[in-house]
This record gives sequence, C-alpha cells and structure tokens, in this order.
Amino acid sequence: MRTFFRSFAYSEHSNECQLLLFNLVQIIYMRKSIRSAIISILSVFGLSLFNHCDQLPPQNCTSYDLSNFVGNYQVSEFCQQGFGFGYTFATVNPGNGAENELDFVNFINSGLTMKAYVDCEGSYFRIPQQNLGGSALSVVGEGNYFNTGGFEQLQFQVQINNSGQANYCTYTFSK
Repeated sequence: MRTFFRSFAYSEHSNECQLLLFNLVQIIYMRKSIRSAIISILSVFGLSLFNHCDQLPPQNCTSYDLSNFVGNYQVSEFCQQGFGFGYTFATVNPGNGAENELDFVNFINSGLTMKAYVDCEGSYFRIPQQNLGGSALSVVGEGNYFNTGGFEQLQFQVQINNSGQANYCTYTFSK
C-alpha cells in the first residue's frame, strides 16, 4: 500500500494537490489507533480534495469556448441558511472583459451581474470574490458544466454575503 501511494504521488501527473492527498493518506496509514469513523471522514475529505484539485484550470490557454455556457436557464436553488432568493430563471452571456469571462445577468434576482471565468477545457468555471455592483452583496464560488445526453447543466456553489451575513447556496441551471 505504501508503495502504491508513493508512486501515485510522484507520478508524471503529480501536482501540489496530489502531494497533499498523499500526505493525508500517509498520516492515516501510520496512525493505526484512529477510529474507523475518523479515517472514513478523512478519506472522504481527501477524495473531495483530490477531485477539486483535479478540476483546477490548466494554464496557457490558446482559446476558450463559451458556447456551452451561454443561454437561458431554469434554476434550482438550495441554500444552507434555509432562505433562498426565489431565483428560478437565469441568463448567461459572454462577458465584455477577458476572453473567458461570463456574465450571469440579474443574479439571484438582484438586478446585478455576477462574473465567472471558464477554464481551457470548457467544463470548470470559477467565480472570484466580487461585490455585485455598488451593493453590499458579495459572492465567491466555483462550478462545472455538464452535458448528459443533450441535457445541459451548470452546477455551482457560492458563498453569498449580504451586508455581512453569509449564506451558502448550490445552484443548478438547466437548459
């Protein structure tokens, strides 16, 4: 088992995230007195970390394809604090700034536009920390584009701060 993880962490596809996962697994392996519940939790954390890190956008893009993202969507929202924003319809347009920029128009029915940036492969996007317009509303998050049999979705998680009160929401945009 030790040999597997050592070769995995130092493979030709190694990056900082894999090394972090390797260190996490090594700590778990060496501490045999840790209860199985804790090991399970750490394992799930490690796999989530690896999946997240595996989605980091590659560098040195030559072009971006925003066509999969642009359009009108039906929206499903789930917010941890129990209150949502009644956000049921969305429009996503190409941004007018960077080549990989998207505009989420009228985000959460606020009348304001949220910016997101697509990676080279056209499946992952990040939502950098930003204030929406001149308001006290700020967002940060990330998400992915999925196409399963012609059914297209954007799924993303954001932290929304409204006048200092945080709410964590998951959105599914379907077209």
